Amino acid sequence: MGQEAVNAGILAAIKYSPYEVYRHCTHRQQPIISKTIGDDPFLGELMNKRTGLLHGTSGEYHLVSLKDKLLPMCGILAAGLLSSTVYAWTMKQQGMKDAVVLCSIGDGAMSEGAAYEGMNLAAILELPILYVIENNGVAMTTPLEDEAPIDDLYLRAAAAGMKGCSVDGNDVEAVTETLMEGLALAAKNQPNVVELKTWRWQVYYVGDDQKMYRETSFLDNLDAIDPMKLYEKKLIERGIADEAFLKKAY
Repeated sequence: MGQEAVNAGILAAIKYSPYEVYRHCTHRQQPIISKTIGDDPFLGELMNKRTGLLHGTSGEYHLVSLKDKLLPMCGILAAGLLSSTVYAWTMKQQGMKDAVVLCSIGDGAMSEGAAYEGMNLAAILELPILYVIENNGVAMTTPLEDEAPIDDLYLRAAAAGMKGCSVDGNDVEAVTETLMEGLALAAKNQPNVVELKTWRWQVYYVGDDQKMYRETSFLDNLDAIDPMKLYEKKLIERGIADEAFLKKAY
């Protein structure tokens, strides 16, 4: 639904990175969670069944599986950033070499005080952590321009003296390559921030009328920002795939 390149890019960066990557996910990243713990344990948890990873007791918002490198999730906005930062501190204290944390947060979480506290702590302690801001332009029903005076949220990393950058979150190759660079910095105990700019196509909840709080003209030409179609075009241009192959793939 428009944010596939973020999930695919994070998964690819984790797969091809030479480091052990412990990950903190948001509710937007169900594919990452499912790939991490397995489809059946994840779906079982979503449906509150005993077959779930935690026997149906946690649902989606409180999943954790350290053996699978899935760090604790939390229903409180930005709280997972703090716990992930502390986990990175623990890893450093225990001398875990070639191990890093990839902490994903949304644009809404970046308005929480906890985000600043965690990033400040990471910079002071020089922790092996990469913060990934999945900026889809709207926090529930609040457009970015109504909650932030800047368009580039990665700039807030500068307040903690950290490196940061922003890339097209609809370009899966750009996402993958930039995240791998960020993980390499984190492995050197240089915490940093990568902002992935994308679009939220759908309403936030059943019955939500997003036209009430944001401009929706972009919905008239989704092909221009669809990460699936954009990557299909690249593959065809490079001769890696053709229309027949892609049609069969679906």
